[in-house]
Amino acid sequence: MNETQTANQKQYDDGSITLWQLLRIMKRHFFLILIMTVLIAGGGFAIAKYALEPQYTSTAQILVNQKDATANGQAFNNQQAAVQMISTYKELITNHQILSSAQKQLAQPEDTDQPAYQLSYKKLKKMVSVRTIQNAQVFELRVKAPNAQEAATIANTVTDTFQNKIKKIMGFNNTKVTSRAIVPTKPSFPNVLLFTLGGALLGLFLGTVVAVFEEVD
Repeated sequence: MNETQTANQKQYDDGSITLWQLLRIMKRHFFLILIMTVLIAGGGFAIAKYALEPQYTSTAQILVNQKDATANGQAFNNQQAAVQMISTYKELITNHQILSSAQKQLAQPEDTDQPAYQLSYKKLKKMVSVRTIQNAQVFELRVKAPNAQEAATIANTVTDTFQNKIKKIMGFNNTKVTSRAIVPTKPSFPNVLLFTLGGALLGLFLGTVVAVFEEVD
């Protein structure tokens, strides 16, 4: 062990490293840390860009309203009732009756220009989710799929099926589609920038750990 290593060993014998000492270590091993940061950031970018299957998310928005509101107090009560009913609609729109009917329409679309999608009920249910907005009379139907057009088509088909069947199920229909799903222009997953930054942070951390071990060994 040379004199520099002996000095370093004595410096870290107590098992603790101050922030100033850590910064000095990082400065001495700058190129090691830089290389590891760049390599692992590049790995994160490559994984997100080429290894992971992209997923596209398309969203339709549905309003729940009460049509018989007159006075302000009644309007408030009806609004509260509509908000509470969203929980019911949230369950209904993803139940077997709605999704199985949508599944058949997706497999044999009435519109000949629309592509057909052969999906199992289990897979379709996994692709569909519902997001509610606190104290709002709207909820969102979200569909995640590996193809942008497929995501939008499924979201609109499930929404239309729900609209067609809700009156038969509930005896009335107080919902309205305020925003139909559109074809997304970019994937919602993976986030290439986030993966790259995550890789860079991991590389920085691992590089620093290796540098510290180099100093104390």
